[in-house]
Amino acid sequence: MSKKSAYITGASSGIGEAFAFSLADNYNLVLIARNELKLQQIAKELRNKTEVEIILADLSTPEGIGKITSLLESDPELDLFVNNAAYGSMGNFVDREIEEEVNQLQLNVMAVVRLSHAVLKNYHSRKHTGNLINVASMVGFFPTPTSVIYGASKAFVKNFSESLHEENKPFGITVQVLCPGFTRTEFQDRAGFQKENLPDFVWMDSKAVVEESLNSLKKQEAVCIPGVLNRSTATIVDMIPGEILRILSGFVVKK
Repeated sequence: MSKKSAYITGASSGIGEAFAFSLADNYNLVLIARNELKLQQIAKELRNKTEVEIILADLSTPEGIGKITSLLESDPELDLFVNNAAYGSMGNFVDREIEEEVNQLQLNVMAVVRLSHAVLKNYHSRKHTGNLINVASMVGFFPTPTSVIYGASKAFVKNFSESLHEENKPFGITVQVLCPGFTRTEFQDRAGFQKENLPDFVWMDSKAVVEESLNSLKKQEAVCIPGVLNRSTATIVDMIPGEILRILSGFVVKK
């Protein structure tokens, strides 16, 4: 039996790259990112296991999104889509270039919405019980002063994905929102986050995050929060008064 297809955005590093290596045994892969050199390197490593196609696309642009949605709507082998591409920024909102913040929303929110819609249209038209993973973040559980757009975008992805899960589970389609905490990737470097300011015990590696996500997907769970510390944090957050929570989260983000 031929393998089904798994598409991964933001596949050139971090969690997206880890998904590629974890899924290679069971899926043909379509890897999507802007970094052609890194995609080629990953594809070269994986082609002894499976078929790998790479696609260069900037998902913060209508052209990039359109390029991928047309493929998603028409692929008869699509079985898993990982909506992972995103980026964040640091600094007070008023001091940031507004076009950069809007661009961040285009990638973190609008691309997720459009690509999710294309995937679900494919599954419903084929009556296929496929899977969709939207990568959010622990910051979606609380306010994030000095990273307001990123935090707000991930709160949207969390709510959006949980709602999609309920809409689609009667059709056998699983939508998961993955909410990792601090994960050692290039993401923090690009965002200007000082990783050395936090202790080692709060960090996870991408491989462990992906392993928990895929185990959760097998159980058809709507929300995956990888790591005991992160799950404990999500539980405690609901008990903290809003004013204190804003102060605490602002302190952590600034650190």
